[in-house]
Formats: sequence, structure tokens, C-alpha cells
Amino acid sequence: MFYFAIVSVCVLLSGLWLLSRNARGNKKPLPPGPKALPIIGNLHQMPLKDPWLKYREWHQTYGPIISLKIGLRTFISIGSHEVARDLLTKKSGIYSSRPRFIITGECAFRDLNTAMIPYGPQWRTHHRIQSTFLKPKYTAHYGPIQDLESKHLIHELLPTSEKNAGGKRSVGMKGKPEQDFPSLFLRYAYSINSTLAYGQRVEDILSPSMVELSSVSKAIAQISATTMGGLVEIYPFLKHLPECAAPWKKSARKAYERALRLYEENIRQATASPAWNWTQGGLAMKEGQSISSEEFANVLGFVFDAGSETVCGALEMFVLAAVTYPAVMQKAQTEIHQVVGDGRLPAMEDLVNLPYTCALATESLRWRPLVPLGFPHALMEEDEYMGYRIPKGATVLPCHWAMDLDETIFEKPTEFIPERWLENKDLPLAAFGFGRRGCPGRFVAKDSMCMAIARMLWTFDIVAPAQVDTWKLKQGALTPPEHFVARFQLRSPERRDVFEAEWNRTEKSPEKVMDTIKSLAG
Repeated sequence: MFYFAIVSVCVLLSGLWLLSRNARGNKKPLPPGPKALPIIGNLHQMPLKDPWLKYREWHQTYGPIISLKIGLRTFISIGSHEVARDLLTKKSGIYSSRPRFIITGECAFRDLNTAMIPYGPQWRTHHRIQSTFLKPKYTAHYGPIQDLESKHLIHELLPTSEKNAGGKRSVGMKGKPEQDFPSLFLRYAYSINSTLAYGQRVEDILSPSMVELSSVSKAIAQISATTMGGLVEIYPFLKHLPECAAPWKKSARKAYERALRLYEENIRQATASPAWNWTQGGLAMKEGQSISSEEFANVLGFVFDAGSETVCGALEMFVLAAVTYPAVMQKAQTEIHQVVGDGRLPAMEDLVNLPYTCALATESLRWRPLVPLGFPHALMEEDEYMGYRIPKGATVLPCHWAMDLDETIFEKPTEFIPERWLENKDLPLAAFGFGRRGCPGRFVAKDSMCMAIARMLWTFDIVAPAQVDTWKLKQGALTPPEHFVARFQLRSPERRDVFEAEWNRTEKSPEKVMDTIKSLAG
């Protein structure tokens, strides 16, 4: 009986869809795209694996802007940087909202996740708090924590590296035969963000906060990936099912409760910290005082979580490139040697003189886009572009995969070529988003990537025992590489001695590091 009712509603909605389609007869057409069916739209054409490849194929067939129907929702996909600039940046006043995220936004985060809330007063309050501490004025002084955490990363990679000299095993977590370098990258990124936001370092991949946050993120992703989770996003009326008929509601609620407990405990410790941190700074702002403690915890929690995943994924892409293009890495090592030498580690102030090494970070973000379908925008009022109608409320996808692998902009786009960023400093990059909804943490993320890459290349040769398929990516909104083995081989015993001398001299107290940052930032 229950499923008969759902089918009946779908039939009714199909009729309404046909009527509305006829009513639009005198309006300008939507952008071109593959033919849609009633009720399901283009859903039957969506591959379950690597959907971004299909989007790029559609863009190559229909042009830089296309329209799709997913269920009853209209999607507009943007496949060129020019169109993204024209719409998402130049017209950001009407392209900066978000579509409904029923599972992740409404159920799992109660409309408190900054990335998913619509454009408006609530988002502006969140953005003011976050962007205050992410402007270049501040981020230019975050070097002390990036210095500490990148050294900690090298320290974690070093203990078993000498065992690689005989080629017997890859670098690993202590006592393990294989290196879990993605987890070490995630700890690196988490610890930078946690120290800045809360004044607390994450010193181990088994840290309770890191384990719990990773577990919650996976739980929410699993809910979204279920068949019912996908249907709810396509047919929003299913949200009103009772919890007994919608187990995903209970799962989402429990995931949020776990995340909130972690966020609130972090806030409690941050306010008690003797050293300055983003929490203390945010609570002193009128915007921080104007929202509930629960919402403030989510504002800081978003910064803590979101930026970490991006930096981790991008560093995984770098390692994938390192084992695939050894000559490129040798060229970067030569640059590092010329600027830094063998007697010390690269420092933050060296990055300005390491353009090729820093270009590795940018190319890692472009070569295999981490968010291949982009983060969706929503149009706040009807628009017209290239003679096409873009309806109010449409979901607008900036397809990073199509943009950053565009042959008309990037020569040999599927190849890893850092030189392109030195030869043309005006090349566009989709990784950090567009317009007002662009990533506010991009400056911290880029500096953190460059510092880690420079120090890894100074210390190690990164190799793989077997050829790696660079097209095998994980499935989801974020698509780092599928698991592969990489070996971090110590370049010389002398480099280990240099590193250990610097590591032993490094200040490791988060309170003292944050006091230094506060004094530098003023």
C-alpha cells in the first residue's frame, strides 16, 4: 500500500511536469543536453561509476553549458572556465545560493553546515566569522604551525624509511609493512586546522577527535550513497516519510549528534586555552555572539573538517604524480637544492623562490580534480545566457573535470605538466570554487600543500614498486586516488641527521605556537 502511494504521487508529478513543459512553450529554450524521460529525467543515463567522465562527454557533444533533468529537478552543468566566470563569478549575486541537501544539509547537519546553507543572512554571518581568520592578512602569519606540522609529517614518514633501501617494504605506520600515507596527510591537515581553530594539535592518526570525525564523515557519506538517500534528493517529498519507514533519518540524526558532541567539546577546550585561537576570536565578534552555541560550534567545525579533506586528497594526488612522473620530481628537487641546499630543510620563506615546486601543488589540484562535478550552486532568479534560459531554482554544477581537462586551455590536459603554471600565470583553476561561494581557506590550503611537498621532496625520493593506474579514483563527491603503494626512500643518512636536528629544536607546544602567530598577526 505504501509503495503504491509513492508510485501514484510519481505519476501525478509526471503529469504536472508535462503540463509545466507545455506552459513554457513561448520561453527561450534550456541549454542543450541529452534527451530526458518523464519522471526520471536523465537518471537512466547516469553511470554509477566515474559519472564525471559522462559529464565531460556530454560537454564535448553539446557545448560548454548543458541542461539535465534528474528526477524533477533541473540541472545546469558548466563545462568551461569562461562560462563559470561569466555566471558564477560575474553574476555571483544570483548564482551564490545552494540547492536543497536533504540528507547531508537538512537531516545530518540541521541547516547549520556553512557549505550547504542558502545564500542569505545566515550564510553571511558564517562567512564573516570564517573569512576574518582566512584572509591573506592573517594566513601570511600561519607559517609557525605549518612549519611544525610539516616537520611532524616528515617525522612520521622517517622511522621505517631506511628499510626501503633494500626494497623490502614500503614506508609504514610503525610496525606495519605498508605506509598509510593518506592517514598521515589527513593528520597533517587536521592538526593545522585544529590548532588554528581550537588551540589543540592532533598528534596521532589514532587521536580520538580524528578517529571520531572520520567515522562521522564516512557514516554520512554512506547514508547519501544508499539508493533511498539518492531518491530523497531527487524526490524531496520523500523527506516527510515517518522515521520507521525512513531509517536514513535516524542514521543522519545520530551522525549529527556525534559530530556536535565533538564540535562542542573542541569549543569548550578552545575557550579554556591560555593561547589565542579562532574560537576565542570568533566569540569576541558580534557575529559570533549573535548565533547560538550550537551554530557557532558548526561554523568552526566546518572549517576544521572541510579544509582537511581537500589538503589530504590533493597531497595524495601529488604522490600519485610523483610515482608516475619521476623526472618532474627530480626537476623540483634540483630547484630545492639550488635554493635551499643540503644543510637545512626548506622553510616557509623559501616558497617564494620555489615556483616550480609550488607549481606541483597547483598541477596536483588540476590534473585529477578532487571534486570532479564541483560543489553545486543554485540560481536565485531566472537568467539568460547565450540565448538559453536558466530557470530560477536550477541546480548549477561547475564541472571541474570538464573545465580543468579542457584541451582549448590546457595543452595535453591529462598529462602532469607543472611548467604550464609558470608559462602562463593567468591559467584558471576550478579547485577552490567560484564567486562568493569560493573556498575561503584556499590560502592556508595552498601554503600547507607547498610546504609539505617541498619538505617531502627534500627528504625523500617517492617511488612505487609497480605501475599505478592514475585514473582509478574513489567514488563520491570527493575523489582521491584508489589505494596504491608508494615508498618514501630517504635520500641520504645526512638528510635524516639534518632533519632530526631541526625537529629536536622545533617548538611543539600549541599554546606557544599560537602565541607566536597572534603576535605576528597583530
